[in-house]
Amino acid sequence: RASYHGRSRLIIRNAIEQDAGMYTCIAKNPAGMDTVSVSVVMKVPPRVIVPDSERVVTVAETVILSCSVGGDPLPDIYWTKNGRSIQLGNRIQQLANGSLVIFDSTSSDAGDYKCVATNEAGSSEGVATLSVHEPPMFKIEPTNTTVVEGGVMTMDCVAEGEPQPSVTWQRGWTEIVPGGRIAILPNNSLRIFTVQLSDTGIYRCKASNSLGKTLIEAALAVMVHGQYSDWSDWNPCSKSCGTGNQLRTRECNNPPPTNGGRYCQGPSLDNRTCVVTECPVPGDWSEWGLWSECSTTCDEGVQDRHRVCNIPLFGGLPCVGDRDEVVKCSVQPCYRIPRKGEGNLVGYINNIDLTEGRITALATPTADGTYINATIDNIPPEISGHFQHLISVLNPIYWTLSQEVGGASNGFRLTDGKYNRETQVQFATGEILKMNHYVTGVDRNGVLKFDIIVSGSVPELPVDSEVYLYPYTEDYIQTGPTSLYSHSSRLMRVNGHMLPYAWNHTISYDQSHGVMPYLVQKLTTKDINIKMDQDRQQLMFTFTSQISPDTQSNQCPKGFILNNGGSFCTGLLLRKVTVI
Repeated sequence: RASYHGRSRLIIRNAIEQDAGMYTCIAKNPAGMDTVSVSVVMKVPPRVIVPDSERVVTVAETVILSCSVGGDPLPDIYWTKNGRSIQLGNRIQQLANGSLVIFDSTSSDAGDYKCVATNEAGSSEGVATLSVHEPPMFKIEPTNTTVVEGGVMTMDCVAEGEPQPSVTWQRGWTEIVPGGRIAILPNNSLRIFTVQLSDTGIYRCKASNSLGKTLIEAALAVMVHGQYSDWSDWNPCSKSCGTGNQLRTRECNNPPPTNGGRYCQGPSLDNRTCVVTECPVPGDWSEWGLWSECSTTCDEGVQDRHRVCNIPLFGGLPCVGDRDEVVKCSVQPCYRIPRKGEGNLVGYINNIDLTEGRITALATPTADGTYINATIDNIPPEISGHFQHLISVLNPIYWTLSQEVGGASNGFRLTDGKYNRETQVQFATGEILKMNHYVTGVDRNGVLKFDIIVSGSVPELPVDSEVYLYPYTEDYIQTGPTSLYSHSSRLMRVNGHMLPYAWNHTISYDQSHGVMPYLVQKLTTKDINIKMDQDRQQLMFTFTSQISPDTQSNQCPKGFILNNGGSFCTGLLLRKVTVI
């Protein structure tokens, strides 16, 4: 401190906190004295004291890192870990005195902690190293492993802890020493080369450090594919003579399949043919040959077949049985048109009952057609004259037995003489007569059998009327697989007067007989003669009939259309009988 020419300066070097205070400058001269005071405040930079620069704790312990700080003004304190600011929260907190508290410590809390204090005078820091020790625990655990025999097995085992644990392997409770087929890799994985069935077992990975040890185990299963044993000797031949079989076997046990290994590949049974000696071979018939054709083309004939005896061998017996076989055969009945017909006629006409009517007819082939000679017996006298023009009563005879011309089929060829027919006769005078014919076939004597039922009315004709029937035709149309339709417009002359009338028929028969060879066939009746014997209640007809293809035999007539199959004509409307 010095004063020079009224000036003075106070200099304090290396000021310390105690240098703070009130300083007064006093000035004197002869004239008097004066003072001035000044306050000096000392700002002290922070000073950090961190005891225990190295701390070691165990996982889950609570850690307090103290940070003792001095300075003026009071410094601000914050912490860093490994150069980064620490995020404070529930688990990591900073106390009012600056100390850092870590609750439930983990291995991630280990590192270099720095306490930093700053104020206006400067800053200071202290460093502490925290080590968190942790007992061993497995990060990667070995797993149960199945390896095919001869393959390579690897079990991984990664342990972590603080200090870093050492890892060893045990089989059972015996420590494994690497060597030969067994290696422990740098990452502590266990590897076994060329795995053998004997390597099957329990393997344990052991991790140890200063805080303890832990074990984990895994099973090794060695999969062995099955292999066959050698074949056994051949069994004796199954037959004492002739060709037999021999068998041999092998077992899938060398080794057997183990730990899911594949069963042996290939058969376990082998066989071969064997012959000890040849057996006697008796004579053996060959297969029967084909039957010969029937000796006749229709009715009953015979047919035969033959076989050959193969020569016996090695002392065998000769063949037993017949070399030839003959049987009767019947290709089809010979086609013969019946020459006789018989039937019953019942019903009523003009309200007069007809109960005992009887029809007999003979058919004789001629060059012009089949000549029919028919007789109706037991006709009541009241209606005997009415039957002179009812020639269609005889339809079962003349259609069935008519002569076939140009490939047409008569009723017998088409139906075998078995069919039902419904007939309606309409006269110009308005009368209508209906008939039902039931033709039942030919009996064993070759006679065509039938029954006829009539009902309705006909024109009243005197008994002594002279009746002449003009020749007429009937068109037969195939209307279905089992049905025909026929119609006819006719004329008769009664005592010199013309009387028109019309007939129509529907016929049904068994489908197995097929259809007519033509869609339309024409039946022609001519040379009609009528003779009445009133005393004998008998009416006789003679006439000739034949059936032939119609002039347009393969076209449906007007009012009909051809069905899709082309085998019959379908009626648009049933043809109505019209009398002109």
